[in-house]
Amino acid sequence: MPYAFRLKMCDETERRINYLVNKCKELKVEVKRPKDIKEFEDGINELAEDKRRAMHLLFDTVEADV
Repeated sequence: MPYAFRLKMCDETERRINYLVNKCKELKVEVKRPKDIKEFEDGINELAEDKRRAMHLLFDTVEADV
């Protein structure tokens, strides 16, 4: 399966995000979800600009940061 490695990376990233969300709850740090898909996309675009990376490289950058 050509995508098995990427799927494994996604699972690991999801596990790390869940850990961070749980820690935020434990420490009473507010985590806000985007209001809608447009706000989410704007956040992703801002992150991509900050990282000065092409969108197809964004996952690797986020995964490394997490």
